[in-house]
Amino acid sequence: MPYKPLAEIRVEHPFYTSGVCAGARIVPEPATAARLRGLRLIPREAPGVLTLFADLADGGGTKIPIPSTTLVFSLLKLPTELEAATDPGDIVPGTVFTDAGAAKPMKPVVREERARETLVKPDGTVKVVLGGRPLAGVAAAAFKVTQASAAGVSVSAYEPAGNRVTVKGPAAVIDLEYPVAPIAKPGILASVEIGIGPQTVTQAAAGNPRRFTVALKAAAAPWCYHLVTDLANPLAQWRIASGPSDALPVAFAGAGLSEIAAPDPADPFGSDLLRRSAPLRVLRFVSDAAVACSEKRARRLALFAGDRELFTALPNPSPVQTRLLGGKVAFGEVLRFVTA
Repeated sequence: MPYKPLAEIRVEHPFYTSGVCAGARIVPEPATAARLRGLRLIPREAPGVLTLFADLADGGGTKIPIPSTTLVFSLLKLPTELEAATDPGDIVPGTVFTDAGAAKPMKPVVREERARETLVKPDGTVKVVLGGRPLAGVAAAAFKVTQASAAGVSVSAYEPAGNRVTVKGPAAVIDLEYPVAPIAKPGILASVEIGIGPQTVTQAAAGNPRRFTVALKAAAAPWCYHLVTDLANPLAQWRIASGPSDALPVAFAGAGLSEIAAPDPADPFGSDLLRRSAPLRVLRFVSDAAVACSEKRARRLALFAGDRELFTALPNPSPVQTRLLGGKVAFGEVLRFVTA
């Protein structure tokens, strides 16, 4: 029987004009890799896509029947600049993208991890310091006595300040379980969990392989240019203009223009730049709105001092070059125009 696509996991990112996240890699977790070998399914990688191939007959079926089963893959950490261009809002340690149906983005959920420890409890009500740190906000009900050498042992309270639980009941050796914050796995951004089975085989044999979509979001922040210059033009004469273009739209209408003449607590980067650049001036240009990270470029941003064009095409700030403005992140670049 010829090998045909059975299922596809596709990572999408609005950073890319194609929609496919070319910088993403998906690999089977070890147990899943063994399961794929047992089912004679072959994984094949392409930029941003992992496809599972099966030896499918035109009428349906495979040499080795595929039962309903769950497969788990790892979405590896993204390259540095792409990671900075990705909104981390949906991806925290413990994130799993789970199957939400055909042609729908998979739903990110955070899987709770649980710590287990053994405690030796004397008779009566006692307070015991835990070896691990429970998840923030947990109450006594989140602590489970999973095994005890005597009956009637329970947890009645938890004190975050001392990291102590109050345990009631007779003397016993107990196994205690409680939720803890997931720990990020080195090199892994998130897990991807999909389900396949007989229906998947039937669909693929009919030329309709199952497609799963992991949808990432682009990070967005204002653009900020700091200009170091010795030109004396009044502030009102400075502007950044954008010409007509089908590229990334970015506007600087003037409300974000200011001069840093003294240390500014809202702009620590600009304040330090002023200190290092004295006696030159430092001007700050901030875009009107946040700009979503994109491989598209803003190609026609020109900087003027009065009628004089100083820069014809300003460099686009990289998402790895961040500044804090008023406590919020901006993507920044430093410009220099010094005549002397």
